[in-house]
Amino acid sequence: MRIIHVTLRVKPEKVGLYENTFNELKDKVRQYEPGCALLEACKDPDDPHTYHVIEAYTDERAVEEHVKTSYYKTTADIFVQCLQGDHMKEIAERNLQGREMYGVIKNIDFQRLDSI
Repeated sequence: MRIIHVTLRVKPEKVGLYENTFNELKDKVRQYEPGCALLEACKDPDDPHTYHVIEAYTDERAVEEHVKTSYYKTTADIFVQCLQGDHMKEIAERNLQGREMYGVIKNIDFQRLDSI
């Protein structure tokens, strides 16, 4: 099982958009991606603008299939606009899309883990 834990901070004025977009993504993942066993966002109890996203996939292939979907790419565009930081100018200048956008965001932490 491939586990991904992402910690991110959302702009206060974008919390509603982030949460609604995440829930729409979760519904599509449940419907179309049997290789994804879990996709949840949890609000940090100490900071209402910090979220912990937990994803569990059967294997790396399921992760790769996920990030290739059109709905992932659409939601990734919305998500990066919701995140705190000044990354949008660089994303636009470098014409980054999908997963590659997250590499320029300073206040996001990805942990990739494999179950034992």
